[in-house]
Amino acid sequence: MPTIHTRLKPQSILFEKYVEIEALSQRVITFQPEGMTPKMFQYNMVKERNSTENILSCQKEMMTEIITAASRLLDMDVVDISIIGDKKQIESKVAELGLTFDFSKVDIINPIESEMYEDYANTYYELRKDKNVSITMARDLMEDVSYFGTMMVYKGHADGMVSGAAHTTQHTILPALQFIKTKTNSSVVSSVFFMCLEDRVSVFGDCAINPNPTAETIGRNCYFFCRIKFSFWY
Repeated sequence: MPTIHTRLKPQSILFEKYVEIEALSQRVITFQPEGMTPKMFQYNMVKERNSTENILSCQKEMMTEIITAASRLLDMDVVDISIIGDKKQIESKVAELGLTFDFSKVDIINPIESEMYEDYANTYYELRKDKNVSITMARDLMEDVSYFGTMMVYKGHADGMVSGAAHTTQHTILPALQFIKTKTNSSVVSSVFFMCLEDRVSVFGDCAINPNPTAETIGRNCYFFCRIKFSFWY
């Protein structure tokens, strides 16, 4: 099985070939922050929130990090939270971590036990039956946190989903590609990361979706990255 180092080697070779590493390093070292600071960025996000409902998919591998993040969000009272996972395991982890956690403000959902499970499976079946998906396959997929969480967004039962800490990029975005899909006239899917560093907020685009983009794809993506940035900045 390839390691993270072998998977990154082709990208490292291309990076070293086309990027002036020394010049880039100097830019990073001598950077002087201006405009949006990390604290201001976070403050604006909290200030502009509109009682959104967000999902956290909770897996054993990253349960400590996910539960800690959920506890912080609850303390800040910035979003309504649904956590997809096993309730007993989550309660046990909260007790183990000694966190203040108001369970009355959190909707903990086990997909198989959820009253939405059958409806979600039927919806997925109707959306994908032309791809030879059976109702049995649809039910199996709705047991998966990524599919169930994405269906919550699709059905309007949540505004967004936080996932990927314990899943591959493909596992995280595939459900969205299958039934949420892209905007009209958009042919390329990409990704953006807002990184709150010590002295600035950096926007990293297309770090995981398109490993070998064309010049046209890069140009188109940069345009949308700028639009996304300004929607958060102003």
